[in-house]
Amino acid sequence: MLSPYNVHRNAAKIHRVGADIAQITNAVCIELAPSGPHRAAHLLANEKLVQRSQGMLATLSNEERFLTLGAGHTAAFCKLAAVGGPTPEITLQDEQKNLDVGKIKKNDAYKTMIEEGWNWEVVPHEVDSKFPAFAHIAQMALN
Repeated sequence: MLSPYNVHRNAAKIHRVGADIAQITNAVCIELAPSGPHRAAHLLANEKLVQRSQGMLATLSNEERFLTLGAGHTAAFCKLAAVGGPTPEITLQDEQKNLDVGKIKKNDAYKTMIEEGWNWEVVPHEVDSKFPAFAHIAQMALN
């Protein structure tokens, strides 16, 4: 799982130095199972994380298909930036302490990341059920 504060702190660093999609070298995700207990557990854990985030993470869209193992903080920020929300990072704020998405999108790469995304390596969902420790080990290695 990720830290909402780290999502915003990392985003502020990217904003400060300038986004560069080529620097996202750890974009690995795993498919959500199409149904069953693994899917339900993952979605519930993410819903609880969003609820505890005080608006600093985007709500689930019910269209989620993947779980990030690497580049998750960046992906979470881009998902929030697409819909807007509060941020504790002064350099990312507008006058109401919400994300100033216009300012962020002045960097063309950040705009692309928010609006279109980037390429990911996708691990099939079967790996999650057959190797329960895989996601944890992969996440540690990628971060």
